[in-house]
Amino acid sequence: MASNPSFPNSLRFVREKRRLSVQQVADELKTSAERLQKYEEGTLVPTTAQYAGFQSIYSVPDYILASEAQPSLREAVVDLRQAVATPLEISPKGWKAYFARANTAELIDSLAQSLQISPSLARPKGITKSNVNRSYKDVQKLLNFDPSDSRWIANPDLAFRYLRAKIENFGIYCFLVDAPAADFRGLFDRFSDRSSLILINKRTFKAKARLFTLAHELAHFLIELEGASDPARVDHAAELACNQFASNFLAPPNLIGNLYEKSNTEKSTRGVIAFISSRCLLSQGAVAYRLKEDSLLSAAEYKVWYQANGLSAGYDGQLTAQELELESEGSGGNWAYNVVTDLGSRPLQILQRAMKQGVIDTVHVAQIINARGLTQEKVFKTAKDRLSELGL
Repeated sequence: MASNPSFPNSLRFVREKRRLSVQQVADELKTSAERLQKYEEGTLVPTTAQYAGFQSIYSVPDYILASEAQPSLREAVVDLRQAVATPLEISPKGWKAYFARANTAELIDSLAQSLQISPSLARPKGITKSNVNRSYKDVQKLLNFDPSDSRWIANPDLAFRYLRAKIENFGIYCFLVDAPAADFRGLFDRFSDRSSLILINKRTFKAKARLFTLAHELAHFLIELEGASDPARVDHAAELACNQFASNFLAPPNLIGNLYEKSNTEKSTRGVIAFISSRCLLSQGAVAYRLKEDSLLSAAEYKVWYQANGLSAGYDGQLTAQELELESEGSGGNWAYNVVTDLGSRPLQILQRAMKQGVIDTVHVAQIINARGLTQEKVFKTAKDRLSELGL
């Protein structure tokens, strides 16, 4: 990787820092690899529109990309799925999704600071990678979250919304993004001393898998370890610890043990796993793995089940067409509902308060949530209604 670029602009340097190939960027910009190389060599000058394309992928201002000065880039994301954490290799679409939401979070947080809106919950102290899997009871109590509540088990998506709204009180901006399925399932980024960003990739998940990823990323927040992760692909010790936390947080050992005892009427491993999953907040893949880890399922039984069913959608990167469909969140295509789903309730409360106090106007809000006039009020009302639906 070049450290002191000797060419007349910074395009190649930034691309290499983002760990992207010439072909990947060329495909995203709908140009040829040869032409992109000429831009990087300085023998051709990109158009204004092309510089805007580079800027959206790299999140570096176009005037810096066109300069001879080497830009100072923060290492945005590390990949914690591997045995040794390394910079994440992510697609141009994934970078665009990440940077768009990271910039949105920083903008909304600056508004919160100007309005003196502070997080109402402090991050619990003393939680580390080595003990996070045992801290689930304290965090359940702090968030007033009971995973055995029949309302949550009957509707895991409702549990996701509730838990998400609660953890926003830590100063976490929890956004849903549409990124390629292979890039990441979840991502945690601590971008300031008071605020953090969790991204949940909505492209591959059913409700329970999405809920598990949210709990997994919450564990990243608790131990303050940034990075892109995938609960179904675990080689890194921190990832394993976050998985154990998420599993215990959503289905405590006593609940799993009781359900396992009640499943004795089932005649097959598949029946036992399906029985337990239907009565808790873990997917069948998470239940199977949990039973194996708790020695309630032998390695041989788990292997047979796994070969027949797979751990979860996307574990090996092979997704069916149905799994690749974006979930509508039960919204029936309701636009305002989808805006609230993607951004969360607390960020919209901050925006509405900033607008009422004259810190920003409807034009700025439109730039953030792509809504104008009465449509903005519909978004704010939808956010309020959803919190009321959750009893918050």
